[in-house]
Amino acid sequence: MVSNIRYADYWTEGRAYSATSWIDAEEARRRYEVGDEAFTAVIWPDSGEEAGRPLAAVSIGQSRRVGVIFLDEHGTRKRSVDYDWRDGRLWRWITTDFEYPDDSRRYRVDRATRVIKAKFEPNGNARVEIRDRIASPNEKDVVTAEEVPVQGFWLDRPPFGEWSDLLNPDYGVSEPRPANPL
Repeated sequence: MVSNIRYADYWTEGRAYSATSWIDAEEARRRYEVGDEAFTAVIWPDSGEEAGRPLAAVSIGQSRRVGVIFLDEHGTRKRSVDYDWRDGRLWRWITTDFEYPDDSRRYRVDRATRVIKAKFEPNGNARVEIRDRIASPNEKDVVTAEEVPVQGFWLDRPPFGEWSDLLNPDYGVSEPRPANPL
């Protein structure tokens, strides 16, 4: 179970910590149960305090959609996973991976040199867009596939605070991803 969580009214990795409007866990729980307002669960390493940069953030929307961003030790977004609300469950819908010039410092997401965006549908159809801003800055490659094994992409809406499945960047993937996808 994830233990070092702080809840925010709104949060992004580019927003200053001091500019964030924090809410208590009870208000976040109320929002989750009622669904009238969005919030974000910001997750830090289990060091006992919010020291350094967060590892991830889970944003819960009013539409019950969920967005999860995964950050490196510098606060650079490495992956985002969007879950859509379908048929009373969460569906792992869009996964976006970001690559940067190096891993030595923090980069804003618009500085990614390569972006790979994969969109999956429950019927097994998939569409992958690859943008390489170095090799082909004005182009994107598109790959489509059918019968992709996505049966594990369904997720029951977790009870409030039990974010572990959402914090698995490879949730539902039947085979581990290679070090450099595509």
